[in-house]
Amino acid sequence: MTNNTVIDLGTPEGIDPLTELLRSGAKQLITEAVQAEPDELMRQYDDQKTADVRQHVVRSGHHPERESITGVGKG
Repeated sequence: MTNNTVIDLGTPEGIDPLTELLRSGAKQLITEAVQAEPDELMRQYDDQKTADVRQHVVRSGHHPERESITGVGKG
């Protein structure tokens, strides 16, 4: 059988507002999820201090921003 129902829609020249909304929403959700995990980990160690009363466990910074690729395209 060679019944193929896949239709090639090509690549749109412009991005419609709905796609842009989906992309920005997905990017925001991913950003929040990625930040929430280390934030929760750091909260677990809030009460642990060094002898000179500094935080025993600290975050070391951030990597440069990267482009994410989702099911609706690059973001």
